[in-house]
Amino acid sequence: MRNYQVQGNLFVQESRLCEFLVVFQPPKIILDQVQIYKEEFDQLFGSFNSRVCATNVAVCDFLLFEHRTWDVYSLFRQRLESLPPFSVEISGFDSISANNSIHLRIEVNEYYQSLLNELDITRKMMYLRKNYFQRNNPHITVVRGIPDEVFPDAASVFLHRNFQASFKIEQLQVLKFDLISRKYKHYGYLPLTGEHYAQAV
Repeated sequence: MRNYQVQGNLFVQESRLCEFLVVFQPPKIILDQVQIYKEEFDQLFGSFNSRVCATNVAVCDFLLFEHRTWDVYSLFRQRLESLPPFSVEISGFDSISANNSIHLRIEVNEYYQSLLNELDITRKMMYLRKNYFQRNNPHITVVRGIPDEVFPDAASVFLHRNFQASFKIEQLQVLKFDLISRKYKHYGYLPLTGEHYAQAV
């Protein structure tokens, strides 16, 4: 859960803020391979959040007053329906030192950028000006929260490996953070139903 900058009285029911996350899910064959990498990491370096980090790919997240939820979701759904399904490519491993994580890198192509642009236009139409964050570098997390003393060795093992794959994105999933369970739960889908399938080159 992100630490947002929030103003206003959160204890007023009609003004309750909710956190949303928009993601897409890689196919099972890729998720199975990610699970193998997680298990290998555990064997080599120990278990440091390697099994619990999400395998979906985050596209954007934002805060929204609860009474506006359906209107915003409906407009996102309406506008994204015109975009075609498209494919993306995984091009090896990468890392983020800010949170000591290792991930599979997804190449940003023109179709993914068009998706981000459409999301950005739509959120501006709904006046989501603050606390909206896009993922310009999409990735599939393998392990995160690696201790500082382990991270350099772990990165040297995985970053030199080759992993190439592509998969098709036909819909996005909207997740809503549940304050009771402290977990994201399914809210709805944003299908991409444009006529022409856009294949990554």
